[in-house]
Amino acid sequence: MINQDRPHFIKPINDDFGKEFLIPLKFMRHLEPTNDLTALIRSPTSKNYYVRIDGRKIENNWAQFAVDHDLHLHDILMFEYTDNMVFKLMVFDSDGLAKEFRQPDEDIPEEANKPKFKAIITPSTLRDNRLLIPIAFARSTNLADKIRQH
Repeated sequence: MINQDRPHFIKPINDDFGKEFLIPLKFMRHLEPTNDLTALIRSPTSKNYYVRIDGRKIENNWAQFAVDHDLHLHDILMFEYTDNMVFKLMVFDSDGLAKEFRQPDEDIPEEANKPKFKAIITPSTLRDNRLLIPIAFARSTNLADKIRQH
């Protein structure tokens, strides 16, 4: 949620948003008066993006931010300046609804959380028709109990 007591601005996405992004001129009074600043953008996905501010232009990781957040023409961005060159960002679609983003742990496929192990298959493994299973894997999957039941 945006804190109304902090400086913030809303910016619609225009044609050239993938390369650079301009901070509104009137908002610049809230920033330090030097050029070539590094700023931190806190994403709705809890990921941080370090960008360079050159004059009014946000550069460097901006293109990656646009890709990671699937930004499209007419999406709307709301920047909240928290302090010390840190911006909290919210992303809205062209209808003004907040875009929902999966949290980083949601990107992990379900299979990634299942027990697994690596095995090196050698000619003797194939010849003897035998594979050694690590005891930790056998215990975590109750494999020994399942074998005894058969």
